[in-house]
Amino acid sequence: MPGWRNVTNVAVSLGTNAGNREANLSAMLTELRRILDDPLAFSRVMETEPVDVPDSQVWFLNVIVSGNYAGNAHELLCDCRTIEHALLRKRPFKNAARTADVDILLYGRESIGSNELTVPHPQIANRRFCLEGLRRIAPGRYIAAHGQTVAELYERMPASIKQQRIIFHGMPDQSYFTME
Repeated sequence: MPGWRNVTNVAVSLGTNAGNREANLSAMLTELRRILDDPLAFSRVMETEPVDVPDSQVWFLNVIVSGNYAGNAHELLCDCRTIEHALLRKRPFKNAARTADVDILLYGRESIGSNELTVPHPQIANRRFCLEGLRRIAPGRYIAAHGQTVAELYERMPASIKQQRIIFHGMPDQSYFTME
């Protein structure tokens, strides 16, 4: 069948804590809508306190998005980096403030370990916003690397993770998507 490609359901986290956070999040959401196919699901917008950062930083705006992707995991990584690059992401040091952070949390049920990419994301169970967002859009999703569903990981979240501070905002509405 010409033009047919296998699709994989993926989950991606978006984050921004530098520059105009709302505009950055809007741009990331718009670009993700160009590369991910329906059905798309979006978590609420979460404002999260930075974790494991070397200096004082502004809180992040985060959204978790799931959708179907017609390509392999490394192609998705390239697309994520393209979005970051378009928003002028700089990497002066590890965990620096960033205009755009687009991370692959899940790529189907695959476990991937390479120099460039680790899936599931290595911090998926250590970041409350990841579990909160995934619980809202894919609670039954099985994460083989942890041997549990998202809902089970959420229910067993250690107290230290539960203490990570989040301010919940609404769903990303049409104002978050810049249409051309």
